[in-house]
Amino acid sequence: MLEPRLTHGALRTRVNKLRAAAHDDDGARLRWEFDRLTAALAEHLVAESPTVAGLPLSTRNELRQGQDRIRAFVGEFGRELDTDENRSTYESRAAYLDVLLEQQEVAERRGFRWASVKV
Repeated sequence: MLEPRLTHGALRTRVNKLRAAAHDDDGARLRWEFDRLTAALAEHLVAESPTVAGLPLSTRNELRQGQDRIRAFVGEFGRELDTDENRSTYESRAAYLDVLLEQQEVAERRGFRWASVKV
């Protein structure tokens, strides 16, 4: 079981704080929230890795593809923050990240439920 601060709900709360900082056009807070989110996301992925590894191949691949999409998007977002490009899109990008996390949460819930039924 994940620590409460590493759940999808906690990650999505971090995204909402990121989105609020983008809305306020607060660059320092945006960077701080982004760094906290990326650290929590990395811990989350490590914590759930053993569970994902124990799933059937097709489910495992689906979940890992979702994780890869999230990692790639976060990396792209971080590069934009580093170069201070596209400031006007930060809020919508944070909203899209929230959508990606929600989709991953649904997929994981379905995959993990299947694993608990099969055990």
